[in-house]
Amino acid sequence: MIKNSKIAALCALLAICCAMSMAFVGCNKNNEDDESVTTEVSNTKDYTDSETESISSDSEDISDVENASEKDSEAQSNEAATEEMTYPEPQEGTDILYEGFGKNKDYVVVIDAGHQRHGMTDKEPNGPGSDVMKAMVSSGTQGAFTGVPEYELNLAVALELRNELMSRGYTVVMVRETHDVQVSNVGRAQIANKYAPSEENGYKCTINVRIHANGSENSSASGALMCSPTKDNPYKIGELYEECLALANAIIDPYCEATGVNKRASHILYGDNMTGTNWCEVPTTILEMGFMTNEGDDTLMQSEGFNRKAALGVSDGIEAFFEAYR
Repeated sequence: MIKNSKIAALCALLAICCAMSMAFVGCNKNNEDDESVTTEVSNTKDYTDSETESISSDSEDISDVENASEKDSEAQSNEAATEEMTYPEPQEGTDILYEGFGKNKDYVVVIDAGHQRHGMTDKEPNGPGSDVMKAMVSSGTQGAFTGVPEYELNLAVALELRNELMSRGYTVVMVRETHDVQVSNVGRAQIANKYAPSEENGYKCTINVRIHANGSENSSASGALMCSPTKDNPYKIGELYEECLALANAIIDPYCEATGVNKRASHILYGDNMTGTNWCEVPTTILEMGFMTNEGDDTLMQSEGFNRKAALGVSDGIEAFFEAYR
């Protein structure tokens, strides 16, 4: 029993020693793990600080990229909207309104495609209260080399101008969209006057752009010019002399640059004998696109893509005018 007791005691002692040894080893392992963890945490903190700085820097780049992407997306969206925009077929009648959109919707462009298929020989006053009587409207000149009537050229350019201005969000009024209308020069001006800014319509600015082509007995005469009233014009349009001249000057250069038509040395023709101008009560100008009696101008104005180029140039000039008066 004693022997067995000694053996049991010895076994118990050995078990205790073994347990203590294992506990000691376990503590050492835990201490190594803690240090390792501490080191890892420390390294992680250093890395995180560095990474945070890097991310912060990258965030600015990312923000710039995102902003650029948003601008690109907006530009692409606007471009896509322009490409997808469907333009109306020419309508019969006169005074055809197309409401604009965006920041340009309260800026109105009345487009008067000069002349029509059949002239109107009855007389009307050259200006309000004038004793000078003139034919209501003529059918215009024609291409001496292409044979194209002026009223056709005027309308072709006017329709392209309509489309371009519509794509830019402007409110557009077309005096005519077909050749078979009966509207006098006084009637054309009165259409423009109808859209003069008022409290009722909320428009900020309205202009009247009259599209024409020139003719001369001198076949060497060429180039584009603008017609504007004089500062001594006795009618209401005389009060808008500066605005009319500014509009004329805004259009001529971009038009000539876009189309390649030469700008005449005297590119502003002042006069108070234009009925459609004298009856107008908003800034107005006449674009004489070129001389249909000149071979170079005549063929250029019938060349492929001319109408589109003319529309782009005139639209750029109109935008420049509006920006100055916003």
